[in-house]
Amino acid sequence: SDLSSFLQSLEMNVVFSKKNTNDNERAIQLINKTNQFNLNGLRKEPEEVNAVMESGGHLFTASLSDKNGEHGEILSLLIDKDNVVQSFVLSCRVFQRKVEFLFLSILLENYFDKIKFNYVETNRNSPIKLFLDSFQNIDLTKNIYLSKPDIDLAESNLSEIFPKKSITVNYDV
Repeated sequence: SDLSSFLQSLEMNVVFSKKNTNDNERAIQLINKTNQFNLNGLRKEPEEVNAVMESGGHLFTASLSDKNGEHGEILSLLIDKDNVVQSFVLSCRVFQRKVEFLFLSILLENYFDKIKFNYVETNRNSPIKLFLDSFQNIDLTKNIYLSKPDIDLAESNLSEIFPKKSITVNYDV
């Protein structure tokens, strides 16, 4: 019936982390294995990811658990020093859980004023296209910039689905 009620009933817990070059193996695996919710379809070698991080960029992840068990690290976002997202992927195991909205909301509330997405359509990434289409006034053929108000407009009931006690942020803001 109501998706929000169902998601609330899952009692989800989300842990957000900022990775370093010594603990980014799973995040890189997600970037290289995820096809459907993948910003641009690009694969990244560990050396490429580390180079972005070492030059002032960041690698953020999210892990998810719910009343049914652990899902592990399910989301990865690599952003360069100019706040341009190089990779943004979400495991298909957690589609429609709204974690991607929460993730961006927290990043944009605490870490960045706005971020730029360079979306590239592939023959397999329609789920991320649907996600991006949920934002008002977005033209997928042009540069896409998102800020916290954009997230709030697109998904207004995040606090109901994810109460504050269900969110852990493991990085300095």
